This record gives sequence, C-alpha cells and structure tokens, in this order.
Amino acid sequence: MNQLLYSLIFSSFSLPVIVHAGAVPNDLPKPVEANAKVKINLNLADVNLLTHAIKGIGAKRAQAIVAYRNEHHEFKSLDELAKVPGIGKHFVETHKANLEEVFTVAAK
Repeated sequence: MNQLLYSLIFSSFSLPVIVHAGAVPNDLPKPVEANAKVKINLNLADVNLLTHAIKGIGAKRAQAIVAYRNEHHEFKSLDELAKVPGIGKHFVETHKANLEEVFTVAAK
C-alpha cells in the first residue's frame, strides 16, 4: 500500500514536467553551424579581402579583380573572372570548385 502511495505521489510530481515539455514549440530557429562559411562577394570585396582568399590569388590578382570590376561592371558570374588580366580561362577552369566554394557574385 505504501509503495503504491509513493508511486502515485512521485508520478504526480513528474506530470507537470511532461506536460510542459510537450508545450515547447518545434519551430525554433536552428543554430548556425560553427563551420558555416560566408562567401566573399566579388562585387563588394576590396583587395585585402580577396588577397589569399584562395590559393593562387595574391595581391596582384586581387588588384586586377578590383580594377576590372571598377572599369567594366559588376561580375555577373564567376566565369567572368577569366576576362580579368592575369587570371585567365585556365585559372578559372582549374580552380572552379574552389572559386564556387569561396566566392559569390550575388547582387549588392
């Protein structure tokens, strides 16, 4: 009898916890992954940000990217980097995956 009484008392204390746990909404925003990478926008980045962003883009190529962008227009695609003096089609083709991982040309 005492054991039944203790079981009922214990279960009555845990009932509000169970009910309350069910009241928590499931649509809470998920935390941002610590490893989530923000892409560099070629249309906004300065020389310092572009320099060494990926292997093969040093200060000279970074300056060429900014100069090309300022003289012509915003980049519409990453393939347009092939038109930048000192970069060329071969560099863009061989570094395509890395370029797509690190850079974007999204509108301002």
